[in-house]
Amino acid sequence: MKKIAVLAIDDESGVHYSFKRLFPEDIILLSAMAGAEGIELARKKNPDVALVDMKLPDMSGIEVMEKIKKITPRTSIIILTAYATGKTTMEAMSKGAFDFITKPFDLPLLLGRIDEAASLARYKRGTVMMGAEPTGDDADTLVGISPAMSKVYKLVGRLAPTDETVLITGESGTGKELVARALVRLSRRADAPYLAINCAAFPETLLEAELFGYEKGAFTGASEKRIGKFEACNGGTILLDEIGDMPLPLQAKILRVLQEKEITRLGTTKPVKLDIRILAATHKNLLKESQKGRFRRDLFYRLTPAAIQIPPLRERKADIPDLIMHFVKKIWKEHRKMNEKIPKIDEKVMKKLISYSWPGNVRELENILRQAIFTSAGNVIKNIDIPETDSDKELSIEKIFDDYAKRGDGVIARIEEELIRIALERTGGNISKASKILGISRNTLKKKKL
Repeated sequence: MKKIAVLAIDDESGVHYSFKRLFPEDIILLSAMAGAEGIELARKKNPDVALVDMKLPDMSGIEVMEKIKKITPRTSIIILTAYATGKTTMEAMSKGAFDFITKPFDLPLLLGRIDEAASLARYKRGTVMMGAEPTGDDADTLVGISPAMSKVYKLVGRLAPTDETVLITGESGTGKELVARALVRLSRRADAPYLAINCAAFPETLLEAELFGYEKGAFTGASEKRIGKFEACNGGTILLDEIGDMPLPLQAKILRVLQEKEITRLGTTKPVKLDIRILAATHKNLLKESQKGRFRRDLFYRLTPAAIQIPPLRERKADIPDLIMHFVKKIWKEHRKMNEKIPKIDEKVMKKLISYSWPGNVRELENILRQAIFTSAGNVIKNIDIPETDSDKELSIEKIFDDYAKRGDGVIARIEEELIRIALERTGGNISKASKILGISRNTLKKKKL
């Protein structure tokens, strides 16, 4: 679990007590009762996030924020106040606050904002690198020099300096957000705000409010004006992750943002001009989605001129050894003492991981190595430490051949049974689809199934 260093600057002791009592274990809390004390703590500790009260005994929250940003510009600042006004909100956001939250605050909302702010701070501290030999403590690294990844790097290099909207596609777990971060890091907006919004994680109405913001009274529960993510990222970059899952009515509004570079908050008709770069990512085939009426064709054409397709891990197996060593070092640094030796990978384990098909891609590889490191008793990761993969559970032609050849059973018949089982399992028992995958007729499959 990655720790988040949070500096709370507030002159109310009850606020600090509440934070200590309610914050989860992954938050390291630093406390200051005044602005000067908080600034000095920021200088010494370089926190991920600073929660700054607007009214402090020695200076304003805005002044504290400006001084902290000069000392540690990567720290994300969240302003807290019991006396919110449109003027103070706009001033705080215009001066670079990550967010502005009114007291008494909703704990899940505050924790969610802290998590987002910490992600932004860590992104800014790291360097998204490209190549086989990552250095430093950066965990957000594109690893691999295979021909497939070289194409990705070239596209990133060409597109990053532009303000063009880029569509990043690829299967789940391939590293789409890492490519987005690389585009930001190499752009003229590298030091400007950057946020990634998962479009699949919000209901339609909530997603619209989150992106566009709203005026007080725009809907039930809108007790105050709120700046949306587009405005919060003004001057910077926003990633619309899983845009293929965005509801159709909202897609029309996104198209207008792309074309006009302006948004309209919910509850008003007054447009707000933006200077923002929009990136989009999806694991879906948007062309097929548009043909089925689930994605607007005009938005599809607006997104596709500049597109980066990330290859699945099974198509870049030459990168697996480098990825394994990268993740082992990363996980080891997160959870073990630095003076302990980083575990080695047994040769059989390396062969097994290279031969696996990786349906979950790079994310699955990292998760498997994480489990292996936790269960490994020695300084060498062996087969016994590797959790069972999907390929272990499914068809292994060599294993089936060895097992049944020894017993004199029909190897071909056994492999055929396994293929039919997998095809039916993957298609939810749909005989038509399964027969198409297997390349046989429905009747033949029915007979074999019986």
